[in-house]
Amino acid sequence: MPARLIALALFVLAPGAHAAKAGLPSIPPELALAETAGPHRLLAFQACSEENCWHQMHVQALGLSPQRKILCSVPVAALNRGENVMVSNAAWRPGPYPVLELSLHSPQDEFAPYVATLAFARDCKYELRPPAPPALYPPTGAATGPGGKAGAE
Repeated sequence: MPARLIALALFVLAPGAHAAKAGLPSIPPELALAETAGPHRLLAFQACSEENCWHQMHVQALGLSPQRKILCSVPVAALNRGENVMVSNAAWRPGPYPVLELSLHSPQDEFAPYVATLAFARDCKYELRPPAPPALYPPTGAATGPGGKAGAE
């Protein structure tokens, strides 16, 4: 039985050792998500404090050469403001322009889970809709009545 376990362990570990020798790039352990379409990429890195974990997201533009050189990289500022946004799922929408649909949630329940879209443009420019997570609870004093007017009965 121990000989079988050792053989199994060697079999499982052998491809990893071979890949390391082949010079394959190492993937950072904090990389939680990488979505690429054409010359656009979204990266989400997991960061953690003692209390919780969250994602820091970055948009990148890539060259179309075989090496796929990174032309620029910028943070998605609206989603990186605090320690409260995580990506549950990401999917590219079909169409002529690259749009990524993100399912987002708050590990601290600061907002209800929602879907945002990230539309990519040239030179690491992007548009995020909605531009920030919707609040789970409306701010005090901002309640609206019927017709959307504050204090309406």
